Amino acid sequence: MERGWDPGEPLADVSPGMWIQERLWSWGPGSSRQGVAVGCIVPEGFEAYARVLHPAYREGDLAPIRWSAVAVPEPAPQRIH
Repeated sequence: MERGWDPGEPLADVSPGMWIQERLWSWGPGSSRQGVAVGCIVPEGFEAYARVLHPAYREGDLAPIRWSAVAVPEPAPQRIH
């Protein structure tokens, strides 16, 4: 029998995670930023960061392709975020 993800009970005390909120950039109404920068989602202050890319596919094709192939101009280059 396959078991799904068990989220458990919600935490009443979220203070152990406050360091994350303190290191996030502001965004949205009242912010001078346009759009959402990575620092609004990933806390700053780490020595290094890694970019993890999900598998890439061409529309209608089930075979994965390299991200370098996605960035090839056709007609305009695609931006990898």
